[in-house]
Amino acid sequence: MVDQNGFEFPTVNVGIRHFLNKNRKFLVNQYNYMSIPRMAMTNRDYYITLNSAISDKADTNVNIDEDDILISRKYWDLQVSVGSSVYFGDLVTSSVSIYVPNSRPYLGFRLGYNFNEHWKVQLRQNSTIIAGDDRRETTLGKIRGTNYQRGLSLRTTIIDLGISTEFKPWKHKKISSLIPSFNAGISGFYFNPQTEYKGVYYNLRPVGTEGQTLDGSKEAYSKFAFSIPVGMKLERHINQNVLIGFSWTYHKLFFDHLDDVGTGRYPDAEALKAANPDLGDIAVKLSNPNDQAGQRSYSADNDGFGYFAMTATWKL
Repeated sequence: MVDQNGFEFPTVNVGIRHFLNKNRKFLVNQYNYMSIPRMAMTNRDYYITLNSAISDKADTNVNIDEDDILISRKYWDLQVSVGSSVYFGDLVTSSVSIYVPNSRPYLGFRLGYNFNEHWKVQLRQNSTIIAGDDRRETTLGKIRGTNYQRGLSLRTTIIDLGISTEFKPWKHKKISSLIPSFNAGISGFYFNPQTEYKGVYYNLRPVGTEGQTLDGSKEAYSKFAFSIPVGMKLERHINQNVLIGFSWTYHKLFFDHLDDVGTGRYPDAEALKAANPDLGDIAVKLSNPNDQAGQRSYSADNDGFGYFAMTATWKL
């Protein structure tokens, strides 16, 4: 205990609470060795905090809960995620599938504020690439789109920034506790569909592969869009301040040109060359590599993307 000047004076402590408090460095928590603390406090810090709280509440009838004083329930954390992207669109099936040749790297960062042991709000940033290809010898591509005869392929760079809320239904009671969490939010992202022709990657949006740039038209889809990210995560502590986990996130989209392929028709070749004088015949190959006719895709379903990731979170 301390006097009004902050100096400690001798005390005698007996019992298990004193033992756990003295040995907190070797146990998981000050008083409850099965729970996960925010941080440890020295005896002096604890008593100063307790005395300050009592002083602040001196004129009220509010009860002081030692656990609320010992463990800070509100704190910031930083999360890093590394994994692989998954793409849903006109160049793959519409069902959930993992196809290794289409996998591309994913990297994400989260800055979170924990209001309590159940709720957290996060500022999220993600960077990933998605890929799809008609030309692969696989069943992928036969459910959506117009089959392999198109010869279309793509890679799309996605840079995403958003905010989300995370909910944990249960508390971490042990370091070994494996706890699920669920998150949802809103994000805005930049994307840039490209395709390869003779070893060179070309940006598809300015070409107007479905005639968006013909006759002076300005109907090209935007390179910025919004999404609704939803996901879940399983994580556990490896020590008091670090957690590791595995997560899955899916971005719900509201448009069909993430992969540059929609239900628009193949444009006239000569008109497309005239609208892209710098590319000429290449523009036609980017839009219609196998000289097809009709619609470029017969699926009006919106595209989507997601990612699996391993996560590491540091309490700040």
